[in-house]
Amino acid sequence: MSLDDILKKLDAQTRERMSRKVPSWSGYDIVFPSLLSTEQCSGEAAARYKASVASIASMANSKPLSELRSLRSLRPLPLSPSSSLSENLYPTDQIADLTGGLGVDSWAFSKCFDKVLYNESNAELAAAVKHNFGVLGCDNIVVSNKLLEPGNLCDILGEFNPDVIFLDPARRSSTGKKVFLLEDCQPDVLALKEELLAAAPLLLLKLSPMADITMLHRRLGQEVTDIHVVAFDGECKELLVLLQRGYSGPATLTIHEDGTTLSFPEYYTESPAPFAGRILYEPGKSLTKAGLFDYPCSIGYKKLAKHTHLYIAPDNYKVLPGKYFKIEKVLPLQSRTIKELSKQSLAAEVSCHNIPITSEDLRKRLRTTSSGVNHIFAASTPSGNILLFTSIF
Repeated sequence: MSLDDILKKLDAQTRERMSRKVPSWSGYDIVFPSLLSTEQCSGEAAARYKASVASIASMANSKPLSELRSLRSLRPLPLSPSSSLSENLYPTDQIADLTGGLGVDSWAFSKCFDKVLYNESNAELAAAVKHNFGVLGCDNIVVSNKLLEPGNLCDILGEFNPDVIFLDPARRSSTGKKVFLLEDCQPDVLALKEELLAAAPLLLLKLSPMADITMLHRRLGQEVTDIHVVAFDGECKELLVLLQRGYSGPATLTIHEDGTTLSFPEYYTESPAPFAGRILYEPGKSLTKAGLFDYPCSIGYKKLAKHTHLYIAPDNYKVLPGKYFKIEKVLPLQSRTIKELSKQSLAAEVSCHNIPITSEDLRKRLRTTSSGVNHIFAASTPSGNILLFTSIF
């Protein structure tokens, strides 16, 4: 078989797979510039669900506050491939898809938003998708080819004024290795969050189905209003997290699987713990020997958990015997996290509190070297086990 025959066969296989993944595109002269783009793109059902989430959220956000509570009870309905989103939802708002990829999500957005900005950093992919949108008759999508990074959002948006910004960070490093921590994905949502919410009142994120939901809620902050767990054919496909500028309150959990949607209002009622930037207190030997574990709480300290003898110090904290650390960042304590961190040659002391692993065992798994400045605390909290990265205060 010649190279040309091999390429034709691969193209035929790609088209067959995509006809199952996005059936509404079948029969059109669609260009697929790379195998990876077809593997990473949303399926049609997931894209349509995502579009309905964005549209309903935008509709709710455009209403007076007096109507907001009732509108929040609205939940996206499954849509058949032939149905038009714009027939039933809110077709006058604008959405910016800043990590466009193969454009399946932008195509779905174009069915229920008046205008769509599609942005993709890969020039070849952006050019192919622009052709595809033309073939599909999507005349309300503007195509942009720029790299999203902190400080250049205004350059990408230009005169476009989105009601919603959508982001699907790539979960691969520059070398192609899979990553899962928010700050390791491209673009870094945590670094961009404030800039994104300043540009649009709503931010919709598509994140890894492998991510710890409670930890996502905590790390993304109090602006989280809704979390959607989306599954098809017995497999969890993606997590959708909706953030609203200025929001502070409980988050609603919605699960959607094969046409069934269930909502749990105010499922996450505990405000995400603002650990980063706070002061962590580790009590000294005299206080622990005396068993005075509740004493710090009586003067304004907050214990991480009932049997976790680490405390968040108040802003006007009084000096107690022991050590104080500034919390730099917080990560979930999971095997995937440890595996990823072990490759980073970290220099830090390690200690474990109220979890079923010794400090020495965790230090070996993390492969850390000694440090007189940095300290990693592994601890149990009501929301799950976490890693606190700290420095001497």
